[in-house]
Amino acid sequence: MRRKALYCLAMVLLMALFLIFYESLSVNKKNNVQQIGRSLEHQLKITTFSNLEIDYQQPLGLYFMASWCHTCEVEYQQFKAHQHDRQWIAVLYFDQWPKAKASYPDIEKVFDGYVVDQDGSVALDWGVRGTPEILLFERGLLARRVMRVKDLW
Repeated sequence: MRRKALYCLAMVLLMALFLIFYESLSVNKKNNVQQIGRSLEHQLKITTFSNLEIDYQQPLGLYFMASWCHTCEVEYQQFKAHQHDRQWIAVLYFDQWPKAKASYPDIEKVFDGYVVDQDGSVALDWGVRGTPEILLFERGLLARRVMRVKDLW
């Protein structure tokens, strides 16, 4: 009898854990859906190359990357090989400009500008969970989120 009671208690605990996990997944899905269509409401502190003016109404991409991220280095090689149809801003996630410039010496040719996100607040604000991650904006609104460069084209 005692064994049966322990078995039932274990099953109830497992079901409770499953429900908690399932709810957290659905909350994350809701947050992602809420992010889509969100505008780039606050001006990011973007440093541009060649005194370029960023037009937020034109197609824009935020590429979250870091000098310490090996996957970012691999994806960066694929990214720079493609023709770009939008303005691209590198968001240096928990990073600094000198380190990023050393890791990506041709970054100024590939991107139109960069944002240094030393404390991760920009990534947190946009729900970015890791690097690399890409946010695509159309007419100033978030249109799509991509985790891999190969999914862009």
